[in-house]
Amino acid sequence: MSDEPDRGFPTRNAVYVQTFIEEEKGRFVVYIEVGFWEPNEPDNIQTVRRRIQSYPKRRAAEIAAYWIERAAKKDLRQPPLGF
Repeated sequence: MSDEPDRGFPTRNAVYVQTFIEEEKGRFVVYIEVGFWEPNEPDNIQTVRRRIQSYPKRRAAEIAAYWIERAAKKDLRQPPLGF
């Protein structure tokens, strides 16, 4: 899992998207995790996780996470080989 801020998401081969909410210093932080199909890698699925934004209330973070995940899933390709 990579958490490097200077690298963006690859634009192809995404097979899943998931958002998470974690509490940090009294605020609720939304993270997005995207799995990419990489046929030349030993594990085949490479995961990238990024911090999106922090919110003062959990409900605001839940709303943001829902909309971010919903929008990201619209662009997913079908997984290869019925994964």
